[in-house]
Amino acid sequence: MRSWLLCVAIVGCGTLPGSGEDTFYVVKEGDSLWKISKKTTGIKDNAQAIAEYNGINNIKQLEVGRQLTIPSSLTRVSVGQSFTDGDFLLSPARLLVHMTKKSGMYSAPVLEKVNANHGYYEDFHSLRGWYNGRIISFQGKTLGNFFADGMQIILCVDGGPPEMNGCRVLPEGRIYIEIPWFPNGAKAEFYDPDGKKIHTIDLRSVAECNEDIVCSVGETVENCPSDCD
Repeated sequence: MRSWLLCVAIVGCGTLPGSGEDTFYVVKEGDSLWKISKKTTGIKDNAQAIAEYNGINNIKQLEVGRQLTIPSSLTRVSVGQSFTDGDFLLSPARLLVHMTKKSGMYSAPVLEKVNANHGYYEDFHSLRGWYNGRIISFQGKTLGNFFADGMQIILCVDGGPPEMNGCRVLPEGRIYIEIPWFPNGAKAEFYDPDGKKIHTIDLRSVAECNEDIVCSVGETVENCPSDCD
């Protein structure tokens, strides 16, 4: 019997820690390739490309729990580009967040910045009914909203007895999630599908602009116009 732990994030499982290449998405109930394409690449028109990349012959049939690979070529677009069918944008970089949940508590996160774009939404209404999060600046402004299904810890079993196969949510375990990075991001807040805040992490250690009106070492016009312009 084979079993593995799967995380589910803005783009399903996100990129594997440290890879910064293709992204991964775990199919959930009610998903279609068009929905997955919109969520992971910003537009629905990439559905066929995702199907071909994953060897899917019938685009209308998806197996719940299957992990899809989203080609990096479909997500690498210009930073800040807005798509015609929504307010999906790309941050200049992404953060890999590693932490553990045990007895309802979260460990201090390990943060790793990766120089690869990450999708986010200006309007949080696009994320209603999902695990989601938002990045807050030093001045308390929302910089971007994102899918955060990776806050769920999901165990999927395949190849065992029929009653054991499938996916289930676990109350504790390791969490790997990707979130958008902004130079002036001070914290990230996470919410459950009902809108209840479940966790907050401090991002000041990976920020480059503290928005204190003083142009400090490491701050430039490019990464901190509020302090250096």
